[in-house]
Order: sequence, then structure tokens, then C-alpha cells
Amino acid sequence: MAKRLPYPTDRDILDAREEQFELRLDTAFPGRVQSYDPDLQVADVVPLIRKQVPQPDGAYVMEDLPVLPCTPVCFPRMGTWFLSFPIAPGDTGLVIVCSGAIGHWRVGDGDVTDPGDLRRNHLAHSIFLPMGLVPRSRKLTKTGAAGATDGRPTGLVLGSDNASGARVLLRSNGNVEVETNGATALRVEPNGTVHLGAATGAAFVALASYVDARLATIQAAFDAHGHAVSGTTAAAGAPLAAVAAAPVSPIGPLATVAATKAKAT
Repeated sequence: MAKRLPYPTDRDILDAREEQFELRLDTAFPGRVQSYDPDLQVADVVPLIRKQVPQPDGAYVMEDLPVLPCTPVCFPRMGTWFLSFPIAPGDTGLVIVCSGAIGHWRVGDGDVTDPGDLRRNHLAHSIFLPMGLVPRSRKLTKTGAAGATDGRPTGLVLGSDNASGARVLLRSNGNVEVETNGATALRVEPNGTVHLGAATGAAFVALASYVDARLATIQAAFDAHGHAVSGTTAAAGAPLAAVAAAPVSPIGPLATVAATKAKAT
């Protein structure tokens, strides 16, 4: 530990003032959700980096920062368009400390307003960004699910990082895929061809309304069809006239072939 001089120089005083300014200036740090209100979209956030407090002997004491109550949680949004996901206690993200108070602005109409609280860069002016700031032990494992080249992802993945979770994959080759429970449930090729499931050699499907109509036509024609019957009388040996007879076993109305889970136009 460096020995402090009994009579600091002007430079020592300036350095000490600059250090005090930097220590009081909070800008951004990781935080952990302690509780979350989904209706108000605010969270009580625990700061995860302690603050160093200088001591008279030149040492530092590490001090926990207080819990930040009712911190606004900012989802990606523009106008009425947004992206949201569930937030639970224990989730981590980035705390941003605004330079001025934002409380009056948040309860107003969104126009220019006075700050109300004149403190600068204060912890009370914080917001929380749930943008994936996590320890390395919780890193994502499915970022390359849309394909990779030289170890780098070449597509966009949106969804769960769980092995059995649901994901939408936008691949660099133009395919759009939906995964669930570890398997491809839907794949759309760039030419618009839709595959249900992961199979590549599956046959094309037909719309139920068209199939039902053709089957109904076949059924009606079959049930109305008659067979000509001919023979001779036992006495005179004269031929019997041709007689129309209905099928012995008509098909009758057919059940629809419509799927119960897939629709198309």
C-alpha cells in the first residue's frame, strides 16, 4: 500500500476529487430481479456489483448497493409494436442509470418536462433492460440452431433456449422453420413450399374441400349406377328384357377427409 504524504500536493487533491467524482457517478451495472409486477412492468432489482468506498488509510471497503424498487423494465418497443418475454425472480439484466430524474416524464404525456428531482446520475433514476446480461455459466446454447459457418451463426433464432423449447429459425438459405420438442414441426422454403414435419420426401397434400367434393361425386355416381340383368323364361325360352337394378351395397355419404389441426386457403 502506497504511503500517503502528510501534506498532499495540489495534484494529490485534484486526483482525490476526481476519484470521488467517479465513485459517486453510477452509470450501468448488472442487476438481478427480486420481484416483478407484470401489470406495471416494474421490478425490484438487486445491484450485483458492490461499490468501493475509500477509507482514510487509503484502503477500500466494498459496500452493497441498496435494492432499487419499482425500477421500470424496458422491453424492445416502438409505438404499438413490441417484443416481450416472461420475467421471474433471479433473472438478470443491465441496470442503466439515467443522468436525470425520469419520474415526472413517465407519468406525463411523453412531452418535455422538468425533472422534479434535481439529483444527477442517482440510483433512483434507474431503468432495467432484460437484454441477456448473464454470467458465463448461463450462456445461450441454441444461438447456432439456424446454422453456422466457421463456428459463427448464419441465421436468426427466436424462442426458448431449452432443448425441448419452441423456436423460430430464419436460416441464411431462406428457409423458415418452427421447432418444438427438439424436432422441426414446420418448414417453409423460399419458393413457398410448406413442409409439415422434418421429412423432405413427403407427398403434397390436397385441400379437404376439393377432395370431399370429388369423393362425393364418385359416391353419388356409384350409388345411382344400375346393372342390366338378362335371362330366359323356363317355359318358352324367350329372353327376358334388360332390367336396371341398384347396387347391392351402396357407398352412402362419406366422412370428410379434413384435417383437425391444419388449415389452408
